[in-house]
Amino acid sequence: MTSAAALQAEFDFQGQKLTDMWDANVDADVLAHPIMATERGGSIVFAWKSGDAAPATTVNNDAFADEDKGDISVQYCFLNAENTFILRAWWEVLDQSLKDQLTRYAQSLHYEGGAFVANVPKLVDWIFL
Repeated sequence: MTSAAALQAEFDFQGQKLTDMWDANVDADVLAHPIMATERGGSIVFAWKSGDAAPATTVNNDAFADEDKGDISVQYCFLNAENTFILRAWWEVLDQSLKDQLTRYAQSLHYEGGAFVANVPKLVDWIFL
């Protein structure tokens, strides 16, 4: 899987609203990410402007177990980034319920908040170090 985007940090992974996107008087903080599969699992790097509070709040959330972070990162990409691509071989071995879930993520027009919850079974088995 690969994905890349630069987004306004409107909600954190717990679904808490960080920025009112309808307030034209506020410049929304930008959160950028590339994500890719590696030989050891997956790699995601979040980047934001130093001092921006909303992206830091989103990324520095320790509410999730390490074994759930890969799955939640994949959800985040499918819900928020148009530039998300997967390998056919990965897709073909997924359980039908996960294919259905990924399709719902990809077809959503935009993320409207709500806490992220790891899928069962998980989409990926990445380990965060």
